[in-house]
This record gives sequence, C-alpha cells and structure tokens, in this order.
Amino acid sequence: MRDKSEIKILTIDDDPVVLTSIASYFEDSGYTVITAENGKVGLDMFRADHPDLMLVDIRMPEIDGLDVLAAVAEESPETPIIMVSSTNTIQDAIEALRRHAWDFVTKPVYDMEVLEHAAERAIEKAEMLKEIRTNRNKLEAQAEELKLVNEKLLSEVGEHKRTLTELKESELQLNISKDQLAELNQSLGQRVTEQTEELARKLVTDELTGLYNRLKLDTILRENCETVLLLISLDNFGQINTYYGFEAGDEILKILADFLKQHQPANSDLFRRTSSE
Repeated sequence: MRDKSEIKILTIDDDPVVLTSIASYFEDSGYTVITAENGKVGLDMFRADHPDLMLVDIRMPEIDGLDVLAAVAEESPETPIIMVSSTNTIQDAIEALRRHAWDFVTKPVYDMEVLEHAAERAIEKAEMLKEIRTNRNKLEAQAEELKLVNEKLLSEVGEHKRTLTELKESELQLNISKDQLAELNQSLGQRVTEQTEELARKLVTDELTGLYNRLKLDTILRENCETVLLLISLDNFGQINTYYGFEAGDEILKILADFLKQHQPANSDLFRRTSSE
C-alpha cells in the first residue's frame, strides 16, 4: 500500500461530532482527510478532489448516503466506499452492498482501529484491482503489437512467395540456380523464425531485469502441478523510489537480478512477479 500521506480520504457525515472524530483519527494516522457535512457537498468534493477512499454516513438530509454510493459507483466504480450507519439494521447493510459498497461499519465506532482496518483493506483491494487492470492493458497492448508484427510477417511471406513465383518464371532468363533460390528461401524462413522467437521471448520477459515476467509464471503454474516457489520480497522498497528516485530503484532491481542469475541453481527459473515489486 502507498504511503498514508499520499492517500486522500473523503468523510461525509451530517453529525459534526462524528465527522470531526473520524477526520482527526485518520489525520493522526497520517492520512490526508477532507470532510463534507452532507451528501450534496460530498458529491461535489468527490468530483473535484478525486479521493482514494470515501467514508459515508447512510442517513443524511438532502442526499442520503445510499444515493451518494449509487452516484459514485456509477461514475467511478474503482473508488472504494465504506458505509457508516447508526441504524445497525440488516436491511441497510444489504442495500449498501447491493449498491456496490466495499464494506459496512456500524456507529458508534468505539474502536477506530476497526474502521481504519476496514479502510486499509479497501485501499489495498483498490490498488490491487488497479494493478490488475494495468497489467491486463499492458498484455493486451503486447498482444496487439504481436498481432501487427505477425501480420507484417505474413505479408512478407506472401511477398516472398510472389517473388519466388516470379523468379521461377524467369529462372531461365536470369540464369538463377535452384541452389540460389533455396538459399534465399532458407534465409527468409530463418528471419521469420528469429523474429517470431524474439517476440515470444519479449512477451514473457520483464524489460527491466531480463527475468521472466508474471505471464510466464502463471503459465508454468497452470501447466505444472508440482512446482516449488521461493518468493523474495524487498522490504520498504517503495521508500527507495520515494527518496532516491525511480532510476535508483530500477538500478537496484537490475543488480539484484544479475546477482540471482549468477547464483541460480540448476533446473530453476527466475521471475519478477509484478512491476511494482
């Protein structure tokens, strides 16, 4: 999860005491907090400030929390919303979840850590979904690139076939031997094979470290039921990017990858699981 200071929380509640209590707790925990005293103001702030998480009371005048939930879920379904209700009825919980609430907490909140834990779970889930979407888009872009290259190769093959036909028709006039034609055909076939293999390698290789990527790992896990995994995690790696820049973080990843390659056991593979680790 990102640093708390980078996470913006919008709290909406018509009870000023509750609003101040929740905002103060999360600010003391290191989050950036903005507040709204009713649903109408809350929706305006949501559209203007794009918060990372929303804590919304259900019962409010003008626009109640369920209407706020429905509007946000339609406009930004990836924005996590936790509903906070003092009614404590199963009907409210069911209706909130039906309208795509991410969690439901009852008031009064005697232990703010319970609410903070729910907020952390929602934020982590939202970041995971964002990462999945990003990786999916990247894979789709790579697949589209591979498709275009394949189309180009097919076009080259078609052109090559036409060239061969023309050469065969004029073989006597140009005095081209069969050996020369075979060499030309073999050369083009080798080129097609090399480019196809290179594209296939790039599709399953991490560009930064040269290790296999998550797509390759998923393929191996699906095909092999007896696979032993050793996971290596870099603690607080995000702080390196924060304090020294992404170039320094990238250099550390490349050094670590080179070290692992040098000490890699036989009959084993190395993978970089995600682009954020």
